[in-house]
Amino acid sequence: MVTLEEMTTLIDKQLYYADEVFKYIPSSQTREHIVATALIFGLYDILYDINCLVKNKRLLSTPALTRTFLETYIDLELVIKDSKYISALIASSYKEQKKLLKFQKGLAVNGTKEQEIENNINALELEYQSLGKHGISELKIWEKFRAAGYEDIYKSVYNDLCSQAHNSIFQIGVRHILLKNDKVTLQYMQDYDFGDYAKYFYLLVEYFATAVIKINIELDLKQDQILEENYQKLILILTAYLDAEIAENI
Repeated sequence: MVTLEEMTTLIDKQLYYADEVFKYIPSSQTREHIVATALIFGLYDILYDINCLVKNKRLLSTPALTRTFLETYIDLELVIKDSKYISALIASSYKEQKKLLKFQKGLAVNGTKEQEIENNINALELEYQSLGKHGISELKIWEKFRAAGYEDIYKSVYNDLCSQAHNSIFQIGVRHILLKNDKVTLQYMQDYDFGDYAKYFYLLVEYFATAVIKINIELDLKQDQILEENYQKLILILTAYLDAEIAENI
């Protein structure tokens, strides 16, 4: 099975290849390509942050960050698949901003501030309604996964990640409650077995390598050969790790 050190080295390598490809991203781009570039940069940052945690042997936060990574990856898939999806992202942003402004309005200490917030809410509402007239609305998270062709990932991996991020009672027990010989021990800052988290890293490195390939194609960066060679090597490495893991559990 893959070790923590082997995985961090593998992630470093994928980040290196991404850095090399990013050098060819043009400074002048269309709106669609700007959004796609911002999303791939987001994936890079999240993966880098995860790797920093792992190098310090802190694993508990990796599922929550992996969930954010996966959501960002799905957004990138949809933006590349259909640039009209950007409008759905804008609609979602308008809706969330309205919620925040309505909360702030309730906290306003004077009428002038309250009216200013109300004006901002009305402006957002007009923008939101304008999108709606063109049949554009925000997508629920499961709709995003389905539209991107990742419905099975939503039902399996994503649900698992949500269970950990939302502190299900089972996950709280796994992390902090040790039951042995009818004795309960509460624990924190303990060492976690990397093997329990390895499955997330298999997904992270493969999806990141795939995302870099997709941005290379979308922006026509002409780095196909080096990325294809890297991806094939990566799949061989991941397959070897998985085969070894299966063999250990037989």
